[in-house]
Amino acid sequence: MEVYANPGEYMDPDWVYQGYRIAELELTDPEDVAGNLFTYTVDLSGLESGDYSLWVRAEDGVNPPVADYALTGPYGDVAVFSIDQSATFPISWTPAITAVVSREQARLFLEWEALSHPDVDHYNLYVSTQPFSPTLHSEGLSAFRQTDESGQPFGPVRVNAGVSNLVPGNTYYYSVEAVDVEGGKSVRSPEAAIYIPAGDFRLNTPSWVYRAAPGTQMSLSLSLEVLEPLFYPNVGLSIDGLRTPPGMRVWFDTPLGGDAYLTEAESEVVVAVDLLDSVADGIYPITFVGSSGELRRSQTIYILVNPLMLYLPVVYSQYPAGGVSTGR
Repeated sequence: MEVYANPGEYMDPDWVYQGYRIAELELTDPEDVAGNLFTYTVDLSGLESGDYSLWVRAEDGVNPPVADYALTGPYGDVAVFSIDQSATFPISWTPAITAVVSREQARLFLEWEALSHPDVDHYNLYVSTQPFSPTLHSEGLSAFRQTDESGQPFGPVRVNAGVSNLVPGNTYYYSVEAVDVEGGKSVRSPEAAIYIPAGDFRLNTPSWVYRAAPGTQMSLSLSLEVLEPLFYPNVGLSIDGLRTPPGMRVWFDTPLGGDAYLTEAESEVVVAVDLLDSVADGIYPITFVGSSGELRRSQTIYILVNPLMLYLPVVYSQYPAGGVSTGR
């Protein structure tokens, strides 16, 4: 025999047998199925607050199953049971929230154990980059249970959610809320935080200063040095050549041409410089910019173009601020 609780109002005569199975029992004593009255206690503590009608389904494995509602009163009306769980709805809740960062998806995955109170209808997630300034991020989240290969549920009831488009270098503050819609109640967890490190890197060249003559070509290497693990491992490269003179061309000599990227595994690229005969004498800065998400680092080199300067000593600082000076 199976006992079911049907929520809502009884609608005779078309009301179907539906609802939540709340108990199952096996009758083995012939006296129990011989029309005699027997007592069985049903636990209703797991039902959400509301009105319910109970019905029983009996099956002996031989004859077609039969079902009927629990009746009351002299006229055999369907019995209605009122459940009120509001008094036990918690005023505080501290779930253990597991936070996992996916660098590949730039996403924060959160998971926590559901609140066991039967009146909880759904969950909300609050996220902010400022402490104690919760902003509703996701609402109406449902709880779930894992299932095995045969489809049977196991383990605790859990809830999960995700935060996309993470910006490295920020701290994300988050809290979760369990909501009872009908009762107008909710309880929110304490705020937790996780820092998303951007990492750090440096661009290096063998030298800060290069000498070249008009009408020549030269090349140099630009390499990536990862100082801290990067959230975005691909470092995109660009060239700031606004101060290069007419007739000087600078580009990344990559197999496919165009954009260049560096990673910790492939950390070096060749930079080609082509100077026409018409390039004027001077000292020309060229800045290489590397970008990992919002994180940017640069490396500036100086190209000296002057036949008379090719054999003169060059004095420069490791971190030039105002250019390069020459000595005579």
